[in-house]
Amino acid sequence: MSRQERLLTVASGKGQPGAVTLHADASVSLSTFSPAFVLEYPITGDRCVLLYVTSGSISLNGTLLEQGDQGRVTWETKALSLASATGGSFVLVDVSV
Repeated sequence: MSRQERLLTVASGKGQPGAVTLHADASVSLSTFSPAFVLEYPITGDRCVLLYVTSGSISLNGTLLEQGDQGRVTWETKALSLASATGGSFVLVDVSV
């Protein structure tokens, strides 16, 4: 499966097909964005999202993160905005608070 312009879940505690099983309320996803791509990620207030930029740059709710940077969002109740002006790859971890 491709991770281009989408979240590819590689590990999950939710029994997702094709993903490694986690024994936790969590998921780990990978993605690669082309320049100017934007994705909205739904989140509820009882979740924490960790984002690790592995190449290029990714904007998380308007905050620019470069390769090697990480961002964390907790207690958010509206969708997160993930975007890249120049292209980039990242790992997204979604866990319960």
